[in-house]
Amino acid sequence: KYCCLNGIQPESVELKLNLNNTYTLSFTVDKYVSYFGKQYESNGYYRLETFSRIYVENIGWFIMSQPTVNNDGISETKEVKAESIDIEFVQCDLINFKINCGTTDSREMLVQDNVDVDEDTGVEFAKEQIKFYNPDNENLSLLNILIKESGMTDWTVGYVDTIAKKYKEYQDGELVETEVLLADEVPYFDVNSRSIYAFMTQDIVKYFECLILFDIDKKKINAYRVENIGEDTNLHIGFRNLQNTNSITVDENSIYTRCRAYGADDLSIRYVNFGLDKIENIDYFLNTKYLPENLINKYKLWKSDVEEKRPDYIELSRKYNEQLEVI
Repeated sequence: KYCCLNGIQPESVELKLNLNNTYTLSFTVDKYVSYFGKQYESNGYYRLETFSRIYVENIGWFIMSQPTVNNDGISETKEVKAESIDIEFVQCDLINFKINCGTTDSREMLVQDNVDVDEDTGVEFAKEQIKFYNPDNENLSLLNILIKESGMTDWTVGYVDTIAKKYKEYQDGELVETEVLLADEVPYFDVNSRSIYAFMTQDIVKYFECLILFDIDKKKINAYRVENIGEDTNLHIGFRNLQNTNSITVDENSIYTRCRAYGADDLSIRYVNFGLDKIENIDYFLNTKYLPENLINKYKLWKSDVEEKRPDYIELSRKYNEQLEVI
């Protein structure tokens, strides 16, 4: 740290703290400050330029953009705007970045002593796949790989959610429940070109259904599953205490009753979804404002029957595809 800024106009300071976005900081600094009737250039004024770093006590580090200089002939000020230090990951790009793709240029295939060869086919394969976070081997840890790619060696991995998530899947016609830690989740990515910041805050967040939160003080990358973040404060806000008004709005463009699920190479969900590639959810409309009661009851019975028979359908589909392989 170089110096404290003693020319800041206190009333101009604005700090916005966001959960999963960059923090923003703004303030105005006078070029000169007065001491005992004399004017002196304020501390660090000439250092407030593009990419200068500012430390806010108990909050963390910020990076400046180019300040605006105002001069009215009597006094001069700089209007400073800065974003939290995690924004520096925007400057780092991932180019042809592949994770667990199985190709020769995929990252797990480039790790020393992690490639073996199938004796029957002669095809190379990775002994161990890259996980979300692998503290025992940074070369097989997605978070560590991203830090290494960025070149930001002063950043480290902080907290990674320790509450296992329960998954349900059908195996041989039976519903099986498994528990998986966020650190042990196995990703699959094929990125042509993307900034590391966008990759972490968008691609990773969507794929793992988690939040990437940056500790801008200690420069640590933390990861939480969405359902586990925060603490129950046991506080309740209502009209009896603090709440004065509320308003509820609905974005109709975000309401979907049906979506089609598909992937590359004609990959679909038809074999587990009764020959259909569409998923439907009309629960929002299952009330008498939209449908008659008897139709709602029939629909719910039909939906219950579908889910009850789904394991049988999946098992038959598996056998069907096995016979196709034989043929």
